[in-house]
This record gives sequence, structure tokens and C-alpha cells, in this order.
Amino acid sequence: MFARIPTLLTFLMIFAVASLLQTQDAFGSKKGKGHGHDKVKVEFSATDDWSPVGTLGEITCSSGELTDNPDLYPIQPCPPGSNIYVRGATAEAWVIADDPRFTGMLTYTLNYNLEPDFTGSAWGTWSLEVETCAGTWEGVWDSKRTLLPDPGPVGMGVWIGKIKLSGHGSGDCVDGLKMKGTEIAATYSPIPLPYEMLLGLCDSTFCPAEGVITGEIKGPGRH
Repeated sequence: MFARIPTLLTFLMIFAVASLLQTQDAFGSKKGKGHGHDKVKVEFSATDDWSPVGTLGEITCSSGELTDNPDLYPIQPCPPGSNIYVRGATAEAWVIADDPRFTGMLTYTLNYNLEPDFTGSAWGTWSLEVETCAGTWEGVWDSKRTLLPDPGPVGMGVWIGKIKLSGHGSGDCVDGLKMKGTEIAATYSPIPLPYEMLLGLCDSTFCPAEGVITGEIKGPGRH
């Protein structure tokens, strides 16, 4: 049942790898007039590999009580038919981009308003510590989560999150820069969980990234 990665996930990963293999000018292609402060826009792509490290935050139900069955929580934290509200969850991820200025450790907060089928809206804040320099990105994100009819590898469905990100950089190689982007993430559990926590989606040597990011970095050029 778990022998193959689903077609959708495979497509996303192929798209990410193809994007990462493209050679780009490290400082972009659109420049304004001037010498030391040319404005540039650089397009980039990245994979977002979620970590099991994090907290579930506060979960409440629109009707009924949270389950006390450890086999169901957090897969089905509320009674069937109830809306689910999540506040203040936290998580970590490793982002690898074809622009080194957006490669590093990502930490973020999560809030959800989910319908009984676990679709709905989500939002929060994020920060990324750049691996290649002493720079930091900070920003906000919001998302819409939809459900595909494909039952998915664990038989519950394939939830697709379309995540909008925006942020600004400070320090060293990202100082004064801005970014915006979109992430497409496929999840196979009602409450989104890293693939490492879902039996059968990873093997001993490989666990695919949950999300693919495409975006652009804007700001001053070379100094």
C-alpha cells in the first residue's frame, strides 16, 4: 500500500529538482539605473522539508470535546462533523533554494480554522536563518487548504495547501531585501504532519520534502 510515492507528490518533487538544476545569475536580471544601488529582482525555487520538531498548539472543537484517545489525536482531534481550531502551533523546516540567500533553517507559527473535512484557512509568522551568511528573513504567511478525492497513501485523502509568503531580510547578505513567494504543499493527514511521522512515506535513506516554493527576491544590487 505504501510502496509508491503518490503521483502528485512525485510531480512536485520532479518540478522542484528541475527548478533547482537551472543556472541563474546570483544577482538577478532586472536592474535599474545606477552603479552601487541597482534594483534587482531574482526568481528562485526551493524545497521545504518539514521537521518532526514542533508543538501542536491549542486545539479546540466547535462541538464536542477533544479526544483522549492517543491513537486518534491529532489525526482526528475533534468529533466527526466538528470544526477544528488550532492556535499557536510551532514547527521547523529545512529550506534548500537555488539562491543561497534563501537556504537555511525555517521556524514558523501556525494557526488554523478547519472545516470537518480538514479544509480551510491557515496563517502565521515565519523566520529563516540563512545558512551561508549571518542574515535572517522574517515574514508572514497565509494559506488555503483543499482536499483532493484521491484517497492518498494512508487512505484519508490528499490535502493541498497553497501558501503565500512575504518577508524582509536583515543582516549581511539579505539586509534590506524583500521576498514574496508561493508554496504548494501536499499533506496526507487531517492535521498536517511531516512525512517522517506517517508510516510508509519514508524509507531509511530518503524522505521527500513536503513543499515546493517559488518566489522572488527584490532589493538593492551589488555594493
